[in-house]
Amino acid sequence: MEDEGEAKATATEDMDDLFLAHRYRLSLVPPRQSSFRVVALIFYQRDEDLLIAGTAAPGHTIVPRISEGRANGKSPQRRYVVGTNDEPCSISGSICAERAAMLQLRFVPNLSSITKLVIVTDAEGFISPGLLCREFLFSHLLINPDSMPVVLGGSACAHSGYDISGHSTGLETLKELLSVNHSKRHDFRRVRTTLRELYPHPSPYTRLSSREAMEEGQRHTKRNTGASGRVMKCPSSLMVRPNGMTAEEAMRLLLRLAIQASARDDRPELHPIKYGAAVLFSDGSTASAHHKKALEYGCSLDAVGQLAQTVEDKCTPSSSADSAVNILRTLIRPILLLQCDQYGVIHAPFAVGRAYLQEHGFGDCLVVVQDRHISDDGCHECVLFVKANELAPSTPAVWARD
Repeated sequence: MEDEGEAKATATEDMDDLFLAHRYRLSLVPPRQSSFRVVALIFYQRDEDLLIAGTAAPGHTIVPRISEGRANGKSPQRRYVVGTNDEPCSISGSICAERAAMLQLRFVPNLSSITKLVIVTDAEGFISPGLLCREFLFSHLLINPDSMPVVLGGSACAHSGYDISGHSTGLETLKELLSVNHSKRHDFRRVRTTLRELYPHPSPYTRLSSREAMEEGQRHTKRNTGASGRVMKCPSSLMVRPNGMTAEEAMRLLLRLAIQASARDDRPELHPIKYGAAVLFSDGSTASAHHKKALEYGCSLDAVGQLAQTVEDKCTPSSSADSAVNILRTLIRPILLLQCDQYGVIHAPFAVGRAYLQEHGFGDCLVVVQDRHISDDGCHECVLFVKANELAPSTPAVWARD
């Protein structure tokens, strides 16, 4: 726990970082599709910084062509990269501020740690990263998801009443804000959180290379074959009863269907892992789909996303259907969803799937996720059932629908 002095120093540093991020934001023309600016600052350390403090071995001294902060009382030098969002006319190809900043770190020599993420936007209140950003950040080997602070800053000061949100505010307003009420510290609304809180149940392969993921999947297959079959733990109190199935029976059915769906992926040369997804509806019917890979990875079609059309067709009233069919559609819901790979390793939906379920009215659907349970007799794979909404906590509320 921080003492009072450390907490005050941390709050001061956060405010300084937020003002710096807002300076970048206010210097930008908004992107043409959303007209909504987002700026991310990612602070990091290099081995040279740790060497000054006597905690690292020497490395080469190529200077990256990125911004570097001033020295402060906490570390020999604070360095950061800055990123912002941009969008083409096809919005699925957009790049977010956090990923734009992260890509610059690939050019940093002797990168040793990523220490902080600061995000500001045109909104008055603070907004959390989108799910693609969370997933991307969680995958980085030098980010500690439990301890790296994620600072989300708003654009309205609780003390002075200044508001630098929106598009009408420019750098001159920010300069005025910095010069007024010096005796009274500005206090922009903000929150500190972590990636662990923002992105629960990441894939078991999150920080593995493609080869490492394949090897882990093969080990999983060996652990879960034989006379005893796959060892799983399901909550005994949870029952899903279409066709009289228990929760475990429903989960095993979807696992089999998802594995079968993954086999339809015929492009292993692009990536060795094949994903399939299956969903059980309240009327007892099922559907499955597989991940459709593209040569440019970002153009691939997510397995859970591929189920969207079937879910919409079964659960959404249509103007072309008669009233009886539409009444039935309002009663049918997806109640259990599972995604896995060809080895039977269960993966919670990735960012695209989570966003679809949460933003399109299916957040109450139960999702099967795989976890590890530590007990006296060792570490076991444990299957959990969570609501889709729980996989997307603190989702940004910009343009949210009621």
